[in-house]
Amino acid sequence: MKELETAIARYHAMKLKDILPPIDSLPVLCTDSSVINVLEILRTRHHVWVINCKEDGKLSGY
Repeated sequence: MKELETAIARYHAMKLKDILPPIDSLPVLCTDSSVINVLEILRTRHHVWVINCKEDGKLSGY
């Protein structure tokens, strides 16, 4: 039980910067990107995040 408590404490102490990859390495495209750009990313990734770059950067689709 002590090992579980230690593991949970270490998990909660982790910083997001240590878990998340750098933003410039994420598969993100703007809503006005071409289908070719989407397909180029999907050749090496499993998904693409589509955001509204002109307004607020909110997620538009995936």
